[in-house]
Amino acid sequence: VFQLNHNDAPQTFAYLLLLVNLANETAQHIKTLPDRDHDLYLNCISPIKQGLAYPNLSTSWGSIRGHFSDKVLTELAFCADALSRSCYESPISPDELQDIKTDVDALFEKLLKSTLDPTLKDLLLDLLERIRQAVAEYRIRGAKGLNQAVEQILGSLIALSRRNAVQVSVNDEGASLVKEFWSIVEKVDRIGSVALKAKQLADGGAQLLQYLPFLGAS
Repeated sequence: VFQLNHNDAPQTFAYLLLLVNLANETAQHIKTLPDRDHDLYLNCISPIKQGLAYPNLSTSWGSIRGHFSDKVLTELAFCADALSRSCYESPISPDELQDIKTDVDALFEKLLKSTLDPTLKDLLLDLLERIRQAVAEYRIRGAKGLNQAVEQILGSLIALSRRNAVQVSVNDEGASLVKEFWSIVEKVDRIGSVALKAKQLADGGAQLLQYLPFLGAS
């Protein structure tokens, strides 16, 4: 499900924690639905969280399977149906997600090989990694994870600008890399916002750049 190396225990635990958080979010959303017997929908949440909380990855499936009985999964299906009627999210195609990943990987390599100021280079690499992580977690967090990545990126850059934490000048190479970075951010924002029927946050990167002089805005 996670498409991870079987020996990658840290990342597996991280994804299991995301699933626990998702179960908590599901319960919170169910409680907001009007004219529903919330307890009937929420009966499945506790066993699912217990099944995800096993600390030993070598635990046999037989020891965990009871937490994911047919009854629990049926109740979970009713939760999904109820939420789909009030919190609809359009699916993002695998091709779109792969396009984002390809763009991020390509720019990541360009940045590593560039002569960009080390401070700015590290910043952009870190921000790209947030996008890469959001794409990897799409199966768990959905489009919300992509939008949150954009929010974090914009928040980080605006905070740095206000603190004057990064002040560098960039050459033509750097300006081109920054432009490519913003193109990726806007693509992620557009795809996530369409899926959630939400307003784009990074719409008009040129307008945002005027507030971020350390990213080479003129």
